[in-house]
Amino acid sequence: MKVSLNPSREGDAFYAAAQSAFQSCVHCGFCNATCPTYVVLGDERDGPRGRIYAMQEMLETEAVPAALVPHLDRCLSCLACKTTCPSGVDYRRLIDLGRTEVARSRRWSTDGLVRRALAVLMTRPTLFRLAIVIARTMAHLPLTGRLGAATRIARQARPHRGPVDGTRVYPATGRKRARVALLTGCVQRAVAAEINEATVRLLCRMGCEVVTREDVRCCGSLDHHLGHEARAQAFATEAIAAWRTEQETNGLDFIVTNTSGCGAHLKDIGFHLQRAEGRGRDSTDLAGIVRDVSELVTELGLPERRIHQEIEVA
Repeated sequence: MKVSLNPSREGDAFYAAAQSAFQSCVHCGFCNATCPTYVVLGDERDGPRGRIYAMQEMLETEAVPAALVPHLDRCLSCLACKTTCPSGVDYRRLIDLGRTEVARSRRWSTDGLVRRALAVLMTRPTLFRLAIVIARTMAHLPLTGRLGAATRIARQARPHRGPVDGTRVYPATGRKRARVALLTGCVQRAVAAEINEATVRLLCRMGCEVVTREDVRCCGSLDHHLGHEARAQAFATEAIAAWRTEQETNGLDFIVTNTSGCGAHLKDIGFHLQRAEGRGRDSTDLAGIVRDVSELVTELGLPERRIHQEIEVA
C-alpha cells in the first residue's frame, strides 16, 4: 500500500513502524475473521482492515474525525488479527499510534478530560478503592449513561487492601530455583488482591523467592492503552529503575505478571522507551525476563502437590 505520512514525522520510530505496517497490508480481509468486534458487530469499520484504512487517512491528513474514535475505542488490542494475517502486518503499532493521536487531538474535550481523570484514579489503588466505595453507595440511584454503568460495575467489586503490597520478600519453599519480582499492578491490587496472594503462594511452592516493591506503582500499560504516552513512559521508567536496582543489589531472574495487558506492555517496553535517549537500551534486557505466570509455570514446572500446606502471605 502506498503511504504518504507527513514529512515532519520522519525520524520518529513510532511513525516509521506504522509506515512499515501500512505498506505491508494488502487489505485481504483475513484479519476480520478473527477480530471479536467485527464478528459481533459485523461493521467493516470495527474490523482491523477498516481501522487500518481509517488510521492511514488520519495520519496522512493530520486530522482525527470524530466518527473514527468509537471504532478505535472498541478495539480490544487482543491482536488475534495477527494470527491470520498472511502479510505479517504489525497491527499493534498502528492501533497504539492511532490511540495516541486521538488522545492528543481530544485532550481538552469532555471525553479527553474524563479519560485523563480515570487514568489518574485507576493508577492509584488507595484512591481507586475509595472511589469504588463511593460509587457503590450511589448504586441505588436511577443514574444513566457512563455514571450509571460505573455504579453498577462498582456494586460487584469488593475493594480491599491485600497482604501482597508494599516492599516484601517471600521465601521459596524447599530448594530455591529462582528469584522473581512480582508486578502487583494498580487496578488489580485494588479490586482483586486475592489473585496476587494466590500467585505468591504458587511461585513460592515452585521454588521461587518472590519480591514485591512499593516503588513499582504501575507499568504504564493503562495509560498507554488510553493513548497517554508521556504518563505511560514515566511509569515504565520508574518501574525499570526499581527492578534494575533490585537486580543489581540482590539478583533477579524473572519479572512476573499475572495480568495479560501488563505483560504484553512490559515485553514491548524497549520499543516504547527508545525515543527517550538511553531508556530504551536500558529496558530491553529487563523486557527479556518478563514472564506471564503461566509461562513461568511451563518453564519451571508445577510443584508436587502437598496436602494441608499453606504459605503465609499475610
